[in-house]
Amino acid sequence: MEQVILKLTLNQQSLAETTDCLTLFPNDKLAFQAFMIQDFHPDNLFKTIQEQVAGYTEKMVIEIQLDKDCVPTLLSYLKQSLPKLQANYYVISLQSNGVL
Repeated sequence: MEQVILKLTLNQQSLAETTDCLTLFPNDKLAFQAFMIQDFHPDNLFKTIQEQVAGYTEKMVIEIQLDKDCVPTLLSYLKQSLPKLQANYYVISLQSNGVL
């Protein structure tokens, strides 16, 4: 099966409920990483003066490695479980991976 990385970009307030939802995904045990990024998108709506001065918003990224065939099921599960979640997602082909 072809492996991919599903990358979710979301606001910090949604991280806990999203990771809780991912750990309860019924079809598979998912391994994922979450980390903070500085989003310098020109369409950002800055909520604080600090964001306006810095020119970016802090967001969270969750990366999940899984079979390509599982992506639609996982996205559907997230939409049903977290109907108010606002996140961008990207599906990236995994060319190779390993351990050094």
